[in-house]
Amino acid sequence: MKKIVLFLVFSFFISTSAVAEALSVTWKGALIPGGNTESGLSCTATTNGVALDRDRTEDPYDVVMSDDGLQVFTANRSGDAGMNSNQLSMNRLGTPNEILTDIMRNGSNPTCTDMEGASPGEISGGAITGSNIIEGLHIGNGGSTFMVLDTVGKIGKFNLTTPYDISTMSYETVFDTGDIKIDSMHFSRDGTKLFTLTSNTDAPAVTTYSLPAPFDISSTTQIHQVDLADKGIIVSAASHDQGFDIEFNPDGSAMFIMMANTNTANNNFVYQFSLGINYDVSTAVKVGRWDMNDVFLNRDADELDGQPRGMGFSSDGMKLFVVEIMAGNGVDMINQFDLECPYGLAQCTSDSASNLGSQVQLAKQNINLNTSVIFKRFEWVKRNRNSENLNSFNININSHNPLLASLAKKFQTSKYINRASLNNNSLSNNKKSKWSYWSHGDISIGRYEDTIVEKPKHIKTTGLTFGADRKYGDNKFAGIAIRYAENGGKIRSTVQRTDMESLTLNIYGIIPRDENKYINAVLGLSVLRFDQKYLGQLTGERNGKQAFTALNYRTKKSYGDLNLTPSGRFTYAVTQLSDFTNFVSTVKSATDIIYEEDTFENGEVAAGFLFNLNDIVTSDGIFRPNGGLEIVYDITPDIKLEYSNQGSSNVNTATIKKYSQKNIRGNIGLETIYNNGITLSLNYERFQHIDSHRYSHTDSFLIKVGYISEEDSEFAFNFDPLQTSQMELSYIKDVNGFDVKVGSNYSMASQIPDYGANIEVSSKF
Repeated sequence: MKKIVLFLVFSFFISTSAVAEALSVTWKGALIPGGNTESGLSCTATTNGVALDRDRTEDPYDVVMSDDGLQVFTANRSGDAGMNSNQLSMNRLGTPNEILTDIMRNGSNPTCTDMEGASPGEISGGAITGSNIIEGLHIGNGGSTFMVLDTVGKIGKFNLTTPYDISTMSYETVFDTGDIKIDSMHFSRDGTKLFTLTSNTDAPAVTTYSLPAPFDISSTTQIHQVDLADKGIIVSAASHDQGFDIEFNPDGSAMFIMMANTNTANNNFVYQFSLGINYDVSTAVKVGRWDMNDVFLNRDADELDGQPRGMGFSSDGMKLFVVEIMAGNGVDMINQFDLECPYGLAQCTSDSASNLGSQVQLAKQNINLNTSVIFKRFEWVKRNRNSENLNSFNININSHNPLLASLAKKFQTSKYINRASLNNNSLSNNKKSKWSYWSHGDISIGRYEDTIVEKPKHIKTTGLTFGADRKYGDNKFAGIAIRYAENGGKIRSTVQRTDMESLTLNIYGIIPRDENKYINAVLGLSVLRFDQKYLGQLTGERNGKQAFTALNYRTKKSYGDLNLTPSGRFTYAVTQLSDFTNFVSTVKSATDIIYEEDTFENGEVAAGFLFNLNDIVTSDGIFRPNGGLEIVYDITPDIKLEYSNQGSSNVNTATIKKYSQKNIRGNIGLETIYNNGITLSLNYERFQHIDSHRYSHTDSFLIKVGYISEEDSEFAFNFDPLQTSQMELSYIKDVNGFDVKVGSNYSMASQIPDYGANIEVSSKF
């Protein structure tokens, strides 16, 4: 028999060109934040009622950006207006981390909410004034804690009821550094360490203090003081070189010191250090310095007298901001510099804590999604246990974003069909067989908040499961299923990401105690592969092995038409990760990170119930309302993972904590089987944190739509995990002996998405 195939293929591609790799710093522009007079408004600071009509940078000594990059704050050293002056200024930007989009100067409809001023001296009742001026600012705790430094070495703590809204500031306490003359301070990301930089001429030093609790400066203990001249900072007698600012990258593996000369504008540097132990200045090693004059001297001639006094980075480390003061009638400014890589002044840095947090979350999610798929099979079996045909082929859409989920149901479908196609190979339905075959596709899109050590992240998962189970006697079932999944973990506010592939063997079974009591059990074995990416390029690969089990005890009670199933569940898992090296230097100049082999455990205990109503039979078909509610208690201990910088004997430890210990999961749905062959199942699920991160939650919509077609046509969902996860949705129709196939394809894994459509006509003779 010969087959002739005629086909037309229409496709288009979206691609990106390669970007040349080079470590450089580029001046983007400078901003003088304007007052309300720029827009003809009449605005006053809500904390002190002082008019906001002057330039917002009056002798600025520090600059800090909000995490979302839409607000820029400056600490102004000018005390012209006394204690009630706006020592602290805020200006809102139209585009994240682009200071030239300042709304008061460039916005189409600026309002008084686009700027703000505050006087920490007045708010603190004079406890933090320092000759009525301030010169340092640190923002922590997600914008809820402002630390302000005055000119006599006092650090004041202020709490904000609304993050980054300085009109809601309230004073808490003050820490006096005493005789140590400091010009800058910084806190570790978790708020348990304080670093101060001395401003003594030609004698820069960093003092480290430990704090009893995050950002608790009511009690401090000095750990050590490090002379930066011993660490490679170049100073000479009477050269008037002075340390003006200190900054760290998020995980504390890199430190930056701004040195400026008080007599000239031509001797200004930012030194970069690599820390062998995170946030331990005693382990600092100089990796280089950036000469700011190379940039400043390329500007207009009337701007050559600028003297840098403070700096700050964007949250992703891709932009540097420097405030400078001008002598005489010069205008003080905020400068923006674009970097080629995160914190890349002398070399790039990597946020190891966030990378490890992504790996842990991806591994835990692999367990949750596998057990979820198998338990949904359990529920399907129990609802259809009297049916001889338990074959089902379905696609689920599981979205943590309600908007995306509601849109997804317009194009994503699943099929309860008698025929399923996988790479053009059919799985046939054999009612005489004692085995039942099923498939399950899942798409999950989730958002995870930041923690005290990790940046927030987005995780997208696509998976496909094929299973087979057999019925023993009246109520016993046992089966086996294989699930392949691809997981993408994008770390927000960074150019790094962690992707994971997983292949899992699930062995499962239903063991009845009696007619209404039974135990569901799952044993899973997974192999994992992590891809660490930096600026879109692969920099490291890590392998993992995983074993997990989930036990679920259920007992069924009937109350009229309501079938209630109390449920208890226990999940336990062990994950082992191999050692690997993240070769960041293959992308940019950087120090490679070595990750040690690690093993960690995680688990959950849950209790609740499922419910479903008896079948509602109508002339159109059968309706089955169902749902459930359970309390989920995360028993995962703190996970400690080790890593170190290339060439360093010091080992760092990242402590990854669970997002929330107490959670509630609830869902409600409707399963409908119509007489004409259409099957529809809708389910809404909400996962709510109720202790830490209690304002975050997960919304999931599960949508299944199926149609049993006539014998001469077929819907097919094709998925090939071995070839860049190619997906195809097609419709085949027999027209007068010719098979007409209309299909579309999409590659989930390709960095250059490939969208295609094709029409194929074939016949056999």
